[in-house]
Amino acid sequence: MRNRQLIPRQPGKSSRFSWGRLFDPDRRILVYRLFRRDLTGKVNLGLATFSDFESRLTIARVVRGARNMLRNKVDEIDLRYLGVDA
Repeated sequence: MRNRQLIPRQPGKSSRFSWGRLFDPDRRILVYRLFRRDLTGKVNLGLATFSDFESRLTIARVVRGARNMLRNKVDEIDLRYLGVDA
């Protein structure tokens, strides 16, 4: 893993979807935090945790899957808020 993936990244503040990355050097783990706002404005969180020796391809696949799961969860909340059965 390159050093760039180990640099912390702060999540964006203005978009409906955002993500951040943290690396804990003591435990040697990398955590991706995924954020998405629902229609009520509440923030929903998804996490993906990796050891520092995971490949970039594995990380990308798992983070993409976690993002899709978070999107589906928030879409269900939005449909419920709008009064539409999912």
